[in-house]
Amino acid sequence: MLRAAATGQTDSLVVLDIGADWRFKSNDFGDFTRGFYAAAPIMVPGALGDDHMQPAGIMCILDPKPRSNFSSEDRADLEELADLAGAEIVKWQDEQSKARKAAVTRKREQWKRSKLVRRVSAKSSLEVVEEVATPPGSPDAQDELAHEFQGLHATLEARRPSLCSLASDTSGSHASSELGLRVTEENPSFARRSSDASSRKGSMAGLVSTIPSDVKAVLDLSVKLIAESLDFDFVYLAEISLDQFSSSARPADRSAIRLVSSHNQPVPAPLFDVELHRQTLTSSHRALLYTDPHFTGAEGEFSSGLLLKVAIGGDAVGYVLGAFTEDPRRVINVDDLAFVRSFARDLAGWVVKL
Repeated sequence: MLRAAATGQTDSLVVLDIGADWRFKSNDFGDFTRGFYAAAPIMVPGALGDDHMQPAGIMCILDPKPRSNFSSEDRADLEELADLAGAEIVKWQDEQSKARKAAVTRKREQWKRSKLVRRVSAKSSLEVVEEVATPPGSPDAQDELAHEFQGLHATLEARRPSLCSLASDTSGSHASSELGLRVTEENPSFARRSSDASSRKGSMAGLVSTIPSDVKAVLDLSVKLIAESLDFDFVYLAEISLDQFSSSARPADRSAIRLVSSHNQPVPAPLFDVELHRQTLTSSHRALLYTDPHFTGAEGEFSSGLLLKVAIGGDAVGYVLGAFTEDPRRVINVDDLAFVRSFARDLAGWVVKL
């Protein structure tokens, strides 16, 4: 597995007697303290949709009795079995991906056709920002939001296949360039775990309070639908100040970034790296993929996430959509990016009117 991941070589590994091989001294093979072992890596395409193949597992043969030989023909047969297993996994993955893509597409279309979205879209009050305190919204809007979401949300039966890990930095790859995607290990959002203010990075987020209650309900529905449909733990829509930006923004400074809407915000409230959000708005890349190779599972940590440009509005502000997961086994793939990006396009028409 390690060799295949590092070099792409798919040669089989054969050990005629594991009892005499130092590499198996610390492995817990149960009754197989001695015997024969042979394995070939099962290779599948990388999650970003490029040509780089990565191991998803192994096709393994175990025998409690050592062997004296394992011919080249036997090796070829084992490697062919591994290739067949890889083809079956890819076939299954494609079927699940198509079903999942159809499901989330239906959800997005249902969102666009929902009574709440159509009603608010038709209201002329969208052209003028009303001074309405949010949250909470009006009871009617909250009730309709809950009703609409119950009709939209269902647990996806076709879960995404977490078959391979993303590279720590593929920002220079052809696939990343085509996707308008940059990869970083610099955390865009993280919990305030230290009481020492001098050791904290990032800025606290303020709240955008001048949003009509019915518009706020639509935006809340949107981020919740993204979170529930794609199994993200934290999703938010943020307003970024472009003229007041400072690389040395203090954690208590809430003017650099303000939350328009959020779903499942961590407690304590996280800090945000304003620079990375600003880069999402101003760089040639339209999206940023965050991965944490040192993820420990501590409270408030995210293993991976996405930042997407929504729009740049008037008064030197921009809007960014963020989606993060705490699950280290969760692979963010091309379909996830496409779905979140489709919602970013939908939301662009709403936020520019704010």
